[in-house]
Amino acid sequence: MADYYSDNADALFERYSALDFETVHSDLLSCLPDTPGAALDVGAGAGRDALALAKRGWEVVAVEPAAGLRELGLVHTQGKPVRWIDDCLPELNRTRALSKRFNLILLSAVWMHVPPGQRQRSLRALADLLTPGGLLYLTLRHGPGDGDRTFYPVSYREVVDGGAREGLNDITRETQAPPRLDLQGRTAVTWETVCLQRPGEANHVTDPV
Repeated sequence: MADYYSDNADALFERYSALDFETVHSDLLSCLPDTPGAALDVGAGAGRDALALAKRGWEVVAVEPAAGLRELGLVHTQGKPVRWIDDCLPELNRTRALSKRFNLILLSAVWMHVPPGQRQRSLRALADLLTPGGLLYLTLRHGPGDGDRTFYPVSYREVVDGGAREGLNDITRETQAPPRLDLQGRTAVTWETVCLQRPGEANHVTDPV
Protein backbone atom coordinates (compact mmCIF):
# COMPACT_ATOMS: atom_id res chain seq x y z
CA MET A 1 0.00 0.00 0.00
CA ALA A 2 2.81 2.41 0.86
CA ASP A 3 4.30 1.76 -2.60
CA TYR A 4 1.14 3.06 -4.29
CA TYR A 5 1.24 6.27 -2.27
CA SER A 6 4.96 6.77 -2.94
CA ASP A 7 4.65 6.07 -6.66
CA ASN A 8 1.77 8.54 -6.98
CA ALA A 9 2.99 11.06 -4.41
CA ASP A 10 2.95 14.15 -6.64
CA ALA A 11 -0.55 13.56 -7.97
CA LEU A 12 -1.88 12.71 -4.52
CA PHE A 13 -0.25 15.79 -3.05
CA GLU A 14 -2.12 17.97 -5.54
CA ARG A 15 -5.39 16.15 -4.87
CA TYR A 16 -5.17 16.36 -1.09
CA SER A 17 -3.92 19.95 -1.04
CA ALA A 18 -6.90 21.07 -3.11
CA LEU A 19 -9.14 20.33 -0.12
CA ASP A 20 -8.74 22.64 2.85
CA PHE A 21 -8.52 21.37 6.42
CA GLU A 22 -11.50 23.37 7.68
CA THR A 23 -13.84 21.86 5.08
CA VAL A 24 -12.61 18.28 5.39
CA HIS A 25 -12.55 18.30 9.20
CA SER A 26 -15.39 20.61 10.19
CA ASP A 27 -16.57 17.95 12.66
CA LEU A 28 -13.15 17.94 14.31
CA LEU A 29 -13.12 21.71 14.70
CA SER A 30 -16.21 21.51 16.86
CA CYS A 31 -14.51 19.24 19.41
CA LEU A 32 -10.92 20.55 19.43
CA PRO A 33 -9.83 21.78 22.87
CA ASP A 34 -9.38 25.53 23.27
CA THR A 35 -5.71 25.13 24.21
CA PRO A 36 -3.46 23.43 21.61
CA GLY A 37 -1.24 20.59 22.76
CA ALA A 38 0.53 17.62 21.19
CA ALA A 39 -1.06 16.03 18.12
CA LEU A 40 -0.34 12.78 16.28
CA ASP A 41 -1.36 12.59 12.62
CA VAL A 42 -1.33 8.91 11.59
CA GLY A 43 -1.24 8.48 7.83
CA ALA A 44 -0.29 12.12 7.44
CA GLY A 45 0.17 11.99 3.67
CA ALA A 46 1.95 15.11 2.48
CA GLY A 47 1.09 17.06 5.59
CA ARG A 48 -2.05 19.06 4.82
CA ASP A 49 -3.62 18.34 8.21
CA ALA A 50 -0.33 18.39 10.13
CA LEU A 51 0.41 21.84 8.72
CA ALA A 52 -3.07 23.13 9.54
CA LEU A 53 -2.79 21.92 13.13
CA ALA A 54 0.71 23.39 13.49
CA LYS A 55 -0.61 26.76 12.29
CA ARG A 56 -3.25 26.53 15.04
CA GLY A 57 -0.53 26.13 17.66
CA TRP A 58 -0.30 22.35 17.90
CA GLU A 59 3.02 20.49 18.10
CA VAL A 60 2.61 17.63 15.64
CA VAL A 61 4.15 14.23 15.07
CA ALA A 62 3.29 13.17 11.51
CA VAL A 63 3.40 9.43 10.82
CA GLU A 64 3.61 8.39 7.16
CA PRO A 65 4.96 5.06 5.85
CA ALA A 66 5.06 6.14 2.16
CA ALA A 67 8.48 7.66 1.56
CA GLY A 68 7.35 9.76 -1.42
CA LEU A 69 4.58 11.47 0.52
CA ARG A 70 6.74 11.81 3.62
CA GLU A 71 9.43 13.63 1.64
CA LEU A 72 6.85 16.05 0.22
CA GLY A 73 5.49 16.54 3.71
CA LEU A 74 8.90 17.46 5.08
CA VAL A 75 9.13 20.25 2.51
CA HIS A 76 5.49 21.29 2.90
CA THR A 77 5.77 21.72 6.69
CA GLN A 78 9.30 23.10 6.86
CA GLY A 79 9.69 25.70 9.59
CA LYS A 80 6.63 24.48 11.50
CA PRO A 81 6.55 22.32 14.66
CA VAL A 82 6.02 19.07 12.76
CA ARG A 83 8.19 15.99 13.29
CA TRP A 84 7.97 13.28 10.62
CA ILE A 85 8.28 9.54 11.37
CA ASP A 86 8.27 6.47 9.13
CA ASP A 87 5.86 4.23 11.04
CA CYS A 88 2.56 2.39 10.60
CA LEU A 89 -0.31 0.64 12.33
CA PRO A 90 -1.04 -1.64 14.05
CA GLU A 91 1.93 -1.33 16.41
CA LEU A 92 3.30 2.19 15.81
CA ASN A 93 6.53 1.00 17.39
CA ARG A 94 8.67 4.01 16.43
CA THR A 95 6.01 6.42 17.60
CA ARG A 96 5.63 4.63 20.91
CA ALA A 97 9.41 4.73 21.32
CA LEU A 98 9.13 8.52 21.66
CA SER A 99 7.67 7.89 25.14
CA LYS A 100 5.12 10.68 24.83
CA ARG A 101 1.36 10.99 24.75
CA PHE A 102 -0.91 13.14 22.66
CA ASN A 103 -3.91 15.35 23.32
CA LEU A 104 -5.19 14.61 19.81
CA ILE A 105 -4.69 11.68 17.43
CA LEU A 106 -6.01 12.09 13.90
CA LEU A 107 -6.59 9.28 11.38
CA SER A 108 -7.92 10.84 8.20
CA ALA A 109 -8.82 8.39 5.39
CA VAL A 110 -6.73 5.66 7.02
CA TRP A 111 -9.00 3.18 8.77
CA MET A 112 -10.31 1.55 5.57
CA HIS A 113 -6.72 0.45 4.81
CA VAL A 114 -6.30 -1.36 8.16
CA PRO A 115 -7.17 -5.07 7.87
CA PRO A 116 -10.00 -6.04 10.24
CA GLY A 117 -7.72 -8.50 12.04
CA GLN A 118 -5.35 -5.65 12.96
CA ARG A 119 -7.90 -3.09 14.10
CA GLN A 120 -8.17 -3.97 17.77
CA ARG A 121 -4.38 -3.95 18.12
CA SER A 122 -4.35 -0.61 16.34
CA LEU A 123 -6.92 0.85 18.72
CA ARG A 124 -4.94 -0.47 21.69
CA ALA A 125 -1.78 1.25 20.47
CA LEU A 126 -3.66 4.48 19.77
CA ALA A 127 -5.41 4.47 23.15
CA ASP A 128 -2.06 3.99 24.90
CA LEU A 129 -0.73 7.09 23.12
CA LEU A 130 -3.53 9.38 24.32
CA THR A 131 -3.26 11.70 27.30
CA PRO A 132 -6.05 11.61 29.87
CA GLY A 133 -8.86 13.51 28.20
CA GLY A 134 -7.21 13.08 24.80
CA LEU A 135 -9.24 12.72 21.60
CA LEU A 136 -8.99 10.06 18.89
CA TYR A 137 -10.63 11.33 15.71
CA LEU A 138 -11.14 9.13 12.63
CA THR A 139 -12.76 9.64 9.25
CA LEU A 140 -14.37 6.54 7.75
CA ARG A 141 -14.67 6.02 4.00
CA HIS A 142 -17.75 4.16 2.75
CA GLY A 143 -17.95 2.99 -0.84
CA PRO A 144 -16.25 0.87 -3.50
CA GLY A 145 -12.52 0.66 -4.08
CA ASP A 146 -10.67 2.22 -6.98
CA GLY A 147 -8.87 -0.87 -8.32
CA ASP A 148 -5.43 0.35 -7.24
CA ARG A 149 -5.67 0.17 -3.46
CA THR A 150 -7.08 -2.27 -0.93
CA PHE A 151 -10.11 -1.00 0.97
CA TYR A 152 -11.82 -2.91 3.78
CA PRO A 153 -15.39 -2.27 4.97
CA VAL A 154 -15.62 0.07 7.96
CA SER A 155 -18.38 0.99 10.37
CA TYR A 156 -18.98 3.50 13.12
CA ARG A 157 -20.16 0.76 15.48
CA GLU A 158 -17.04 -1.36 14.98
CA VAL A 159 -14.76 1.55 15.89
CA VAL A 160 -16.86 2.58 18.89
CA ASP A 161 -17.08 -0.96 20.27
CA GLY A 162 -13.37 -1.54 19.69
CA GLY A 163 -12.55 1.75 21.37
CA ALA A 164 -14.71 0.88 24.36
CA ARG A 165 -12.68 -2.29 24.85
CA GLU A 166 -9.62 -0.04 25.19
CA GLY A 167 -11.35 2.28 27.65
CA LEU A 168 -12.30 5.04 25.18
CA ASN A 169 -15.64 6.84 25.36
CA ASP A 170 -17.66 7.71 22.27
CA ILE A 171 -18.37 11.45 22.08
CA THR A 172 -19.16 11.40 18.36
CA ARG A 173 -22.85 12.13 18.58
CA GLU A 174 -22.16 15.35 20.47
CA THR A 175 -20.27 16.77 17.49
CA GLN A 176 -20.95 14.86 14.29
CA ALA A 177 -22.84 16.07 11.26
CA PRO A 178 -24.63 13.47 9.08
CA PRO A 179 -22.46 11.35 6.72
CA ARG A 180 -20.94 13.61 4.10
CA LEU A 181 -20.71 13.37 0.35
CA ASP A 182 -17.24 12.92 -1.06
CA LEU A 183 -15.49 16.25 -1.60
CA GLN A 184 -13.77 14.90 -4.71
CA GLY A 185 -17.11 14.28 -6.38
CA ARG A 186 -17.15 10.47 -6.23
CA THR A 187 -20.87 9.80 -6.10
CA ALA A 188 -20.58 6.29 -4.61
CA VAL A 189 -18.33 7.41 -1.75
CA THR A 190 -19.46 8.95 1.55
CA TRP A 191 -17.58 9.84 4.73
CA GLU A 192 -18.38 9.50 8.41
CA THR A 193 -16.49 10.70 11.46
CA VAL A 194 -15.87 9.07 14.83
CA CYS A 195 -14.53 10.87 17.90
CA LEU A 196 -13.43 8.89 20.96
CA GLN A 197 -12.03 10.22 24.20
CA ARG A 198 -9.81 8.76 26.87
CA PRO A 199 -11.27 9.51 30.31
CA GLY A 200 -9.42 11.98 32.52
CA GLU A 201 -8.32 15.57 32.68
CA ALA A 202 -8.56 17.24 29.28
CA ASN A 203 -5.76 19.73 29.96
CA HIS A 204 -3.04 17.24 30.80
CA VAL A 205 0.42 18.74 30.14
CA THR A 206 2.62 16.90 27.64
CA ASP A 207 6.28 17.09 26.80
CA PRO A 208 7.23 19.15 23.73
CA VAL A 209 7.69 17.39 20.42
